[in-house]
Amino acid sequence: MKTINQSLLAGLIITGGVSLLPFSSVAQEKSEIAPTDSIYADPIMKDLDDFVVTVRKEVLKTDGANISYNLEEDDTSKGQSVLDALKKIPLITVDAQDNIYIKGDSNFKIYVNGKEDPMLKANASTILKSMPSDAVSKIEVITEPGAKYDAEGSAGILNLITEKKQRKDGYAGSIEANFSSQSYGGNLFGSVKVGNFNADASLTYAENTGLWQENRSHAITEYDNPARELGKKIEEAAQKIGFRFGMASLNMSWQPSSNNLFTWGGSWRGLNGNLKEISSETSGYDRAGKLLWRVFQAMDGSLDNQGAAANASWRHNFDSEGGHRIIAAYAFNFGLNELNTTSENSTIDYIQSDFTGIHAANYEREHTAQVDYANPFGGEKHLMEVGVKGIFRRNSSDSFNKMGNSGGDLLKVPESEVVTDQNQDILAVYASYTGHYGNWNTVAGVRFEHTISGMTFHEGDYENFKRHLNDLVPNASVSYSFSPAHTIRLAYQMRITRPSISDLNPFTYSIQDTQVKMGNPDLKSEHHNRVSLSYSNYGRVFGGNLSFEYTHSTNSINQYVYMIDEIEYQTTANIGHQDDFRLNGFLNIAISNKMTLNLNGSVYYTMLRAPRIGAANQGWSGNYGAHWSYTGPGDVKFGVYGGQSFRFININGYWGGWYYYGSGISRDFLKSKKLNIALNASNFLCKNTHSGGKERGEGWVSRSSWSQRSWSLGVSLTWSFGHLTEKAKQSGIDLTNSDTSSSGQGKQGGGIGL
Repeated sequence: MKTINQSLLAGLIITGGVSLLPFSSVAQEKSEIAPTDSIYADPIMKDLDDFVVTVRKEVLKTDGANISYNLEEDDTSKGQSVLDALKKIPLITVDAQDNIYIKGDSNFKIYVNGKEDPMLKANASTILKSMPSDAVSKIEVITEPGAKYDAEGSAGILNLITEKKQRKDGYAGSIEANFSSQSYGGNLFGSVKVGNFNADASLTYAENTGLWQENRSHAITEYDNPARELGKKIEEAAQKIGFRFGMASLNMSWQPSSNNLFTWGGSWRGLNGNLKEISSETSGYDRAGKLLWRVFQAMDGSLDNQGAAANASWRHNFDSEGGHRIIAAYAFNFGLNELNTTSENSTIDYIQSDFTGIHAANYEREHTAQVDYANPFGGEKHLMEVGVKGIFRRNSSDSFNKMGNSGGDLLKVPESEVVTDQNQDILAVYASYTGHYGNWNTVAGVRFEHTISGMTFHEGDYENFKRHLNDLVPNASVSYSFSPAHTIRLAYQMRITRPSISDLNPFTYSIQDTQVKMGNPDLKSEHHNRVSLSYSNYGRVFGGNLSFEYTHSTNSINQYVYMIDEIEYQTTANIGHQDDFRLNGFLNIAISNKMTLNLNGSVYYTMLRAPRIGAANQGWSGNYGAHWSYTGPGDVKFGVYGGQSFRFININGYWGGWYYYGSGISRDFLKSKKLNIALNASNFLCKNTHSGGKERGEGWVSRSSWSQRSWSLGVSLTWSFGHLTEKAKQSGIDLTNSDTSSSGQGKQGGGIGL
């Protein structure tokens, strides 16, 4: 390992711990907060001048484009859910209905340890609300992926890291138990390192039996078409849901020589949801206010999500530094999403009732193979990378309706059964270049993806379909470092959004004989072009960044509604155009060695147009947040956080803002400080969180509101154990990230991989 040179020492910023803060785009490729789409973040530059060293374990790190949030250092998150932790991260908002957004966009990828999880794609909010934050060590928000990354996801990538670092021989682990007004459960983690072999395993369980999640909604839609009898529709809904959640993972790595590294592992996640009460009432009135019809539905049932994954990789280094290398990897994902419901349906005045049910089972099978090659040249000031990737999805589904009487079992309705195979193949190639020219750093890349999507119907009289898409996705950035702590960066990024199988599916179905929904097999991919300018400054007391970005989206897939003979038709088409102007800011203030304050905020203006249906909307949105932490006498740690999001704009109107707040206190006990007790509270001043919205279309206007029980009081206990043996003495300070090391430590940190 290289020793710290004179120029690096001149750039040291001493503020209290040890963290690596990148300030150039080349260094960014190596940092924890800008991982690659390969197995490991690549060791691009070996010159340590590209890093600023501080002496504080930061909770939050950012380079203006990407963010890393260290949950292990945030005591206010102990005993909370991962969804609660997301609310404290800049650029992320979680609305009153637990929907997740990055920069106001819900179209992003969710990875676990750099790998996609079919289960999270199906029900992300519910799973993350069930998953305790102690099961995750770090959260990465990657808003400007490069050519190595999959092109889909206009907002970027949310990567959950469950692996924990261990750099010494021996074993270590922890046992954690938690209880709150939202859920209770525990987590077990263990890791071992013997020579060139690493392994870590974790087991997590949580449930909320008796602590139900509850929410309510209310909507009024008024129609101003004189030719239509219906003048107003009122919809009321309420639900009470319980869950049991489990997660297990095992990751291993072995390096038989300095030039070869093998990794393999697997994971399982399961969520069982109890739909204890789901009720809805929809009433229609004529223009004079007379009741025309009323439908009441009382539902219960169960939701079962299961996911399993396995992966293996091989990395070969052609040189001792590991920059010239080839990586081959394979991953398999399996997911099961099953829904069973029973409903009692009553008509006007609840006189007539019938009993129905739904059974739906979706199976997801995904094979991924990838090969990446990297070759630095010019004294490692330049890097060329190329790669190929194939994703092969073979999914299937079986769904049917059930009918019966109140006293008997519901029976399958044979003619309602639909059995399908859903295939999607994505073939991709990419090339990228990274260069370092003194204080200038450049990155440029291009990715091509060919997509084949289709559906085959085995039961049901429906038309099979297949769709081919071709997308060329470029990216580029240039940055200039005024000093080791001051950088300005200009970047261009394209992302795409593919139409989903459900969007493409031409299948048509009716709702109460008054609404018809159908897909559109002619949809194309959306293209999102973003240009950003950011400035980063990491100083002794103040550090942060400010960025401005403009995003233009073409061929946006929008839902539109039209009326024919009193029947409402709903479908989708590439009819939208969107322009976003956004200003983001983040500031970290080191008030003292024991006290810090993090501030963040965003403000943006959105312009939406859909000329085909004569719809347009525009307006301001924004959010802000703060997080204060302090280590007091007796090493008692205090934390307070809070924030607010303002309304979001959509093509038909807006939906309202919301706020959140919380606090936490924790302390380590025992002589070895291996026992930690933490108390936390959030949104405790009111029973429910409220939000609302207003939308308008041709001939109608709708006002809606939501409320959800979100207050929480909790406690967690964590006991750490282990016996670590020092290795042979090193040359001094080890500044190598474990996910970029070529010394056999294996992948233990952040990053995107297979």
